[in-house]
Amino acid sequence: MEPTDSDGIEQPPKWALVIVAVIFSTIALTGILGNGTVIRIVWSNKTMRNVPNIFIASLAMADLLVLVSCVPITVANYFLSEYVFGDIMCKLTPFVQFTSIGVSIFTLTAMSYDRYRAIVKPMSLQANHALRRTNILAISIWIGSMCLAIPDVVFSKVEELNIITFNDTNPNDTSVISLRSCAPFPMDYKPFYPQAKALVQFTLMYCIPLITIGVFYVLIARHLILSARNMPCKNMSTVRQLEARKNVAKTVLILVAIFALCWLPVHIVNLWLSFSWGNSPLPPPPLVQFAGMVVSQGLMYSNSCVNPFALFLLSKSFRDLFKRYLLCCCITEAERKRQLEENALRTLRYTALRRTVTTTNTNNTTGMTRADTCLSTMTVL
Repeated sequence: MEPTDSDGIEQPPKWALVIVAVIFSTIALTGILGNGTVIRIVWSNKTMRNVPNIFIASLAMADLLVLVSCVPITVANYFLSEYVFGDIMCKLTPFVQFTSIGVSIFTLTAMSYDRYRAIVKPMSLQANHALRRTNILAISIWIGSMCLAIPDVVFSKVEELNIITFNDTNPNDTSVISLRSCAPFPMDYKPFYPQAKALVQFTLMYCIPLITIGVFYVLIARHLILSARNMPCKNMSTVRQLEARKNVAKTVLILVAIFALCWLPVHIVNLWLSFSWGNSPLPPPPLVQFAGMVVSQGLMYSNSCVNPFALFLLSKSFRDLFKRYLLCCCITEAERKRQLEENALRTLRYTALRRTVTTTNTNNTTGMTRADTCLSTMTVL
């Protein structure tokens, strides 16, 4: 760490701040491009507007909001000795972050439940209103997450902090400086409020959803193992449907794992800060505090960046459309022709499946046929 700045406050080295700014800016620009492309893919292509992809687009919107509104202020704060963005941004930034956490984890939980129903209880699916119900659920998740973030709007405000500084050569020579800081809660609320908030966030928005998701995937795995043993015959249509549903479930599980890995350090840091606030007899060196903050924030923002890469690697449909939108100038004529043919074939299949659903429901055929048809329309990831 550098000794002090002009106010006598210990600061990280400038080269470290520049590296942090470059990394965070790269994360933000990459995430904005990737999540913006995901939203465009789902919005612009009718065949991509199915239940899993509506949830994925909702995730992309939450990630995009964080990258646009939070990363620039975080980077600026590393270079500023005090908070200069005013009360509105002091309230808006944690509100957006907390809303994004809720949208992400609750959407992943809803996606896991959707995969559970698609694989374990296909008879309960109804294709007619699936998209409408999914849109309503996605909007409800946004509203609920915003409601959970209301305390950040109420309590966050810019406060004047008085900091005592010491002279290195004369310990008895002290001075007091006043700096503005965006406080997440009134100072007289500690330690109860930060401790309660950290515990609620960790329990409600990390542990409980991940345990719920784990239960769904245990049930899915159990069903797949038993169905593989008990299935008397396997026609090609059934095998393709089963593989499609398994691939979507695998994609959802990987997105969940990314969220869990990226957000665990953030919760650990929050819990440690909340319960050691002013009580630690030997606080970590400033360099350790700085490194811990950078790593936790970097992982938090990386979670808003990596989902498009995961979709590119795991989903052929998304991969082809990513290439079309992002690499259009580099694609050869033969590759472009092949993609157009595949998209046309996908559209024909989608239309045929929708017609099959309509015919099936009109003629009141057996529940198994209806369920199989529903699943075919809902696993085009």
